[in-house]
Amino acid sequence: MAISDKDRKLLWSRAGDRCAICKQPLTIDSTSSNTKSILGEECHIVARAPNGPRGSDRMDVEIDSYDNLVLLCPTDHRRIDEQPLDFPSTAIKIIKSLHESWVKKTLEEQWESETVTTRTKNMSENHDNATILSYKDASGVLRHVATGFLLELYDQDDLKMRITRNYLAKSVKLVESIFQLWDATAIQECHILFRCLLDRLFHIRKLLAENSFEAFDEWSFVEQYDFNARAFAEPRFKSQTDLLPPVPEADKQRRKELRNKTVGWVRPDAEEMANAIQRDYLYLYMFRSASMHIHPMANDGDRDYETVTGLRSTTVWPSQEYVLRNSILVLWTVLYDILFDLGVEATGTFRKFVDDLLVFLETGSQDYWRSYYALVESFKIGEPWFRLPQ
Repeated sequence: MAISDKDRKLLWSRAGDRCAICKQPLTIDSTSSNTKSILGEECHIVARAPNGPRGSDRMDVEIDSYDNLVLLCPTDHRRIDEQPLDFPSTAIKIIKSLHESWVKKTLEEQWESETVTTRTKNMSENHDNATILSYKDASGVLRHVATGFLLELYDQDDLKMRITRNYLAKSVKLVESIFQLWDATAIQECHILFRCLLDRLFHIRKLLAENSFEAFDEWSFVEQYDFNARAFAEPRFKSQTDLLPPVPEADKQRRKELRNKTVGWVRPDAEEMANAIQRDYLYLYMFRSASMHIHPMANDGDRDYETVTGLRSTTVWPSQEYVLRNSILVLWTVLYDILFDLGVEATGTFRKFVDDLLVFLETGSQDYWRSYYALVESFKIGEPWFRLPQ
């Protein structure tokens, strides 16, 4: 039985003419010396032959149906078939589903805002789109794994665990927002949120190093309570503060008790913190660079002028996709430091994923996908990724 026209059209259209793994285009336009070329290969997830790649999964599978096909480039086709243990059928189906969701989301965004897409192309022509796509994939995978760890902390309600959990959750959300701003061509705002992400890293490192969670909680409470008290006492804000609920009696009592206590916690100094954890580059080349996007500079808004007005120019803006890579790196660091400090016993599969993702950030290697698929498979059979200390 051959692949039907309907299944072939579904496969190509939903894949968006892109390889489901590397995202490279699968057709090539003609040139003065060559005709158009088709690089895409319609690959079977479960092989036709029982002894072929993933052939043991043939039960109830229509071999030539759309559900058993994935569109790949020749390199990745050979890769999944020569390394079937690293690419089980379940993993390939996840790859296909994630890829088709990405294609659908991308096309919908382009359709909804054609003018923004035009400006994005003009402003981002110096970007390496394949690299950006790989960063988006890695970010999504890391956020998924970090969310899995957060779920493990659901019933951990002591102060240290609560603050640690929430800082990781805030870091996950910040990275997600940075990638959303990138898609909206708000490049400067990506750097601003990246500075916020670095602040969270420095704060959690200080808290873990000093075990100063109680002092931090008290300091935060006093800062927030006193600010709100000043706002409530300001006559000019009365029409707004009247709409707010009254201050809880428990908060009033707590503030009263803390009046006679010295709350000496202070925020970490970024440079000192980076040096203390032997990562001076976090301050010298990341924090200081991002700070220049927070504080006004003479060339503020050069790129935003084109974004807002839609006017095209001959300007080729320098590539700044490094902010995406660095965001993944800082989230990776926050997760790694929290796991290490809490004494979490991670499985070999989980540690392999963490190590492979760092290798990706350093070299571009895509091997982290294998350990991620292994994590997914272990989750499906009920194996924990890590164990919290008793």
